[in-house]
Amino acid sequence: MTESLTNVEKIKLRLRNDVEYFIETQLHIRTKKRLLQQLIPNKAQKKILTAIEYLRQQGKPVRIIILKARQVGSSTISEGAIYQDTTTHENVSSLVIAHNTESTQNLFRISKLFWDTQNPKIRPMKRISNKLELIFENPNAKLRDDDPGLRSYIR
Repeated sequence: MTESLTNVEKIKLRLRNDVEYFIETQLHIRTKKRLLQQLIPNKAQKKILTAIEYLRQQGKPVRIIILKARQVGSSTISEGAIYQDTTTHENVSSLVIAHNTESTQNLFRISKLFWDTQNPKIRPMKRISNKLELIFENPNAKLRDDDPGLRSYIR
């Protein structure tokens, strides 16, 4: 006999397995007008997500070379996919690298904003958040042995 899943468990399962659904329902971006808004992928971003999903379904590592066009959101959607994978799976190590330190820090700040604005009922525990890393583990050292959290991180 299988136990039925609660609504929250069903949602978490879909968020874990459907990157586009996760992005559309959980992530927010800062607009050029300095507002926060839900991240709804545009046409170019959807193509990137389709490629990511295809590679994941094939069990292959996600490695996509994008000839960068300005202002289409390829960096933002890539950050969203990295954030989704890292915050819904255990033992994931993610690394953000760009052509210079300032660009790398700007990309990393996107992930920090994702965590800050994500639904608190869904987002993972966070032990460390600084300029260099987000570590998704139980912040309480006394409880970490029994409930370690994801043990995943973004650097």
